[in-house]
Amino acid sequence: MKNQTLPAWRRPRILFVAVALLLTLLALCIRLYQIDSVPAGLFYDEAVEGLDAYALSGLPFWRWPIFFTAINGREPLYVYLVHAAQTIWGPTIVAVRVVSATAGALMTPALIWLAWELAPFLNVRNRHRFALWAGASSLALLWPQMISRLGQRISLFGLFEVLVFAALWHAISRSAKHAKTQAPQTVTFGSFLGFLSVCWPGWRFTPTLPCGFCPSYCYRQPLSGGYVGRGACTPLGNCDCCWRSFVDSGAAPASFCASPRSPQPAHRTDQRARSRLADALGKCQGCAGHGLCGR
Repeated sequence: MKNQTLPAWRRPRILFVAVALLLTLLALCIRLYQIDSVPAGLFYDEAVEGLDAYALSGLPFWRWPIFFTAINGREPLYVYLVHAAQTIWGPTIVAVRVVSATAGALMTPALIWLAWELAPFLNVRNRHRFALWAGASSLALLWPQMISRLGQRISLFGLFEVLVFAALWHAISRSAKHAKTQAPQTVTFGSFLGFLSVCWPGWRFTPTLPCGFCPSYCYRQPLSGGYVGRGACTPLGNCDCCWRSFVDSGAAPASFCASPRSPQPAHRTDQRARSRLADALGKCQGCAGHGLCGR
């Protein structure tokens, strides 16, 4: 039998997945090490989480509260998960903190996914390395590790917040090329957003966050002098993501995007490419008023 070797294009993927799993396992081990004694004992908020979870014992799930009033009121998801942990470890310190520790460990693959989706829009040359370094940041930073060792729901909020933006960016980047899968991607984004709403009160500010990062990706240039502004065809405006969707769909040549050798995008185009993009944009109302297609 001949030796079968993996194709060259599959080797980086297998190595990438293996390193991601190793980072996640390392993050989990760091957070679970002596979790019942470091920090010592339970402080007041942690104890309340455990007591509310223990109070659910013997109640059918349809009678579980959807809001807990102690310590100024709390969303229910963390209490539900602590109750599930108590069925394994009993009413112990480990049961209260293992949920937060697990959420902190899962932050590693969540950051890897988010960085993977953002890499093309940041003109990153090595997408695999960029994503893995982002995931490794949860191991190097002290603050995420400290929060993960406390039995509080804020760890769940951080996890689902990263997943929300990763799913959102995944849906944006795939919508132009895979219109048929837009519904599942939207459902995934909505599901993570729904879990976010039962984690922590800070989720109410989540809709305002795009107001901060969207302008950083927006880029407008006058069309005179041979320059073409980035995509004018999507609700996101003239931003990097919709411009790249035109390139990926074949409506614009790849030279419009940033060259891998230069961090600066190449906007200057020839007449043929300009005409090709104008024909593509002229089929919608997104370029109305921009003067690109002259219609």
